[in-house]
Amino acid sequence: ETLHFQFRRAAREATQSSFPSLYSMPETLRRLSSPLICSNGFRYPPAVLVTRHRHSVADASGVEGNRSLSSTLVRNMATATLAETSVLAGGDLAENPVTGEIFNEKLFNTRSQLVSTFSGADLAHTKQWWYGNELRSQAPPTKVPRSTVQPSDMLTENVFGLSRMSVGVTGPLLVRGKHVNGYSLVPYATTEGALIASASRGALALSRAGGSRCVIQRDVVHTSPVLRLHSLDECVVVSEWMQRNKPDIRASVPVANAGVRMIACETKISGHCVYVAMSFDCVNATEYSDATMATEHTVKNLLQRLSEDLPQVSIADYYLNSFLTGDKHIAYYNRTHGQGISVQVECFIPESVLRDVLKVSSETLMEARYHFQQGESVGGNPLTQVNTTNAVAGVFLATGQDVGRINDCAVNNLTVELATAEDISSYQEELRGDHGEFMKDYCTSDVQFDIQGTASSSGAKDEAGVYVSMMMPSLYLRTSEGGCLLPAQRECLQMMRCTGKDGRYRLAEILASSSLGLDLSTLAALGGGQFASAHEKLGRNRPGLGLRKADLTQSFFSEAVADLGELLEVKQSSVDARTSILTDMTKTQLSKFVGHLAFDMLIRNTDGEVDMVPMVMKSKSTDQETCNVLNRLAQGCGLELSEQYQHFKMELGFRNCHVRELEIVRLTDLRFTSISPKTYFIKQDTEKEVLVYFMEHLKGMVHFATADNPVDWTQDDQKLVLSDIAGFHSMYYGKEDELLSKEWIDVRRPADMVEKENLWVALVNHNHREHPEIWTSDICKLAMDIIVRIGPIWQHFEESKRTLV
Repeated sequence: ETLHFQFRRAAREATQSSFPSLYSMPETLRRLSSPLICSNGFRYPPAVLVTRHRHSVADASGVEGNRSLSSTLVRNMATATLAETSVLAGGDLAENPVTGEIFNEKLFNTRSQLVSTFSGADLAHTKQWWYGNELRSQAPPTKVPRSTVQPSDMLTENVFGLSRMSVGVTGPLLVRGKHVNGYSLVPYATTEGALIASASRGALALSRAGGSRCVIQRDVVHTSPVLRLHSLDECVVVSEWMQRNKPDIRASVPVANAGVRMIACETKISGHCVYVAMSFDCVNATEYSDATMATEHTVKNLLQRLSEDLPQVSIADYYLNSFLTGDKHIAYYNRTHGQGISVQVECFIPESVLRDVLKVSSETLMEARYHFQQGESVGGNPLTQVNTTNAVAGVFLATGQDVGRINDCAVNNLTVELATAEDISSYQEELRGDHGEFMKDYCTSDVQFDIQGTASSSGAKDEAGVYVSMMMPSLYLRTSEGGCLLPAQRECLQMMRCTGKDGRYRLAEILASSSLGLDLSTLAALGGGQFASAHEKLGRNRPGLGLRKADLTQSFFSEAVADLGELLEVKQSSVDARTSILTDMTKTQLSKFVGHLAFDMLIRNTDGEVDMVPMVMKSKSTDQETCNVLNRLAQGCGLELSEQYQHFKMELGFRNCHVRELEIVRLTDLRFTSISPKTYFIKQDTEKEVLVYFMEHLKGMVHFATADNPVDWTQDDQKLVLSDIAGFHSMYYGKEDELLSKEWIDVRRPADMVEKENLWVALVNHNHREHPEIWTSDICKLAMDIIVRIGPIWQHFEESKRTLV
């Protein structure tokens, strides 16, 4: 109560100062003790009715004849306090009572300030309107026709700003349906890492297999009004009467709602209530709201007929929605009968596509599906989806759908079966027969050629695979009302060509196909052990770790040169880091800074002299991040190598590599410092993943960055380098016990090398396949002989004197 009072007082003061004429308007707050029955037939629970001098309300029992209820601020609120707050804070959705405008900049700013003051939150981003820092009362952007986007479509009650989020694109996805026959890009609004990548991988798999085939089975909306009577006998009489008069009830749908057609009307009795399940065919409807209005008119006609034909029966009460058919929640009725568009999507995927794109075999995929389905059964889950909710949520947010329907729209049944080579070939041929030419409007000729070539090659006569299908019975979609009219959401619909009369059918086929692709990719990731690694690489779920560019402050650099003197100025320069392959690959995958930066440090030394000291700062990735990048490379090298590397990625010499390098650059032995850049400063915070050191910026060297082009190296150059390297390793020669005591050393025993035999074989096979001119048959045979004897060979190494190698 105290909070309500403070909020109400703040709203009153803010509104009185900004809109004195609004505050002085005569208002009547009435607390209603019984449901409010409006002239349009809807019933509202006990609420607060606010009236103004332009409207009249006869009494608290009803407001028949008043057709301006939206302007009287009927709000489903529990207390008069909140209702008054809504009035004073400008909660009238229909219009501003002073200016008559839908959107008022001054009122918007007042409400934003009120929310910020009351909550103490900084609304620097939220309080911006559609035009960034510039707020205008002329709501529609100039690029959007006024007839398309109206101000009322952009507002909710008590609006004080916008909430923005990123939109990513997946695809191209090849869809083969009645309404879509070609490639489509699919927008996902999401903040979840790896989701876009997984959906795109699924789209690639479906497209390479020839595309997903879609069939829309029905477009039906179910509503469920309920009639409350006084006895069970009356319920039976009314139910039997409705069963006898089904044709008349179906014919009672008014001409004004000709876009919908009632196709079924069933009744169920519970207690003293008759639940009526009405089914409307919406194939010719513009939007599903037509079915709601048809229900309203049908119920009115039904009540009238009941009063005439059954005068002995008295209807105690009625409601337009009983949730029998599930409205914005999962209901078994919707799964069996459908709600909205019911669509079936399928695809036959060859083994080569499974291995090259999804990195799994058909057996692995089937086994994973079996175990997950068993888990769903044990847990009592009636659904058989994998990740469809993510696809539905992403597309719904991007295209302005009703996000309250994500749960029931994501209901589906995923099927995965083994397919024979004949099945695969037949599917490919059927697609080429039904859709001989790919949609020229959707892709350029080179993309067409690529997809056609892939499809034809995938349909090899001797290649089996899997059959995947998904049934989505309850896609409740819209393309011409509500959030779909917002500028960004409208553009996302346009990029999929999902506007116009058939827009929601196009959207249904695209969404179902994208959902199938995402489920398939997620299932493959879980079965093939890629799921966790993908979120490690792309999850971006570790905020605050690592060095950020915002950390490169004057104090940070002052600490780095503290041993040299006082820092006067820092200027960034350029550095050639072309040979840092792993660093360059890693930094593109992380939000923190990884790599090299060069700086010219203007320093006043202890003697008072000012020197310019060029330095290079190196920020390292962790060993886990480095291994994830290498794992990504392996995943692009085929299923065999990908599976083996994923299993052994942390056992191949890179464990603790980030700590190892920092330990090496700390060395002060002349055999190291004479051949290495001077180290000025090291900052190591392993817990926060800050691994940075500053070193001398070497200039004027010979053979710099020529590791990949050693043709200019003379024999004397090579001898000199080998001699210096040998001198460095002599620091550790014969000191195996001391080395083994170091936590950062990574030692591989003979048993470890034997355990990785399949990995070495996969590497040889990959090299021979990709570079046969280098990895000839003779060289591969020699490598295989070594792999077979790797145990005793490595045992010989173990018995020899060791250094850092």
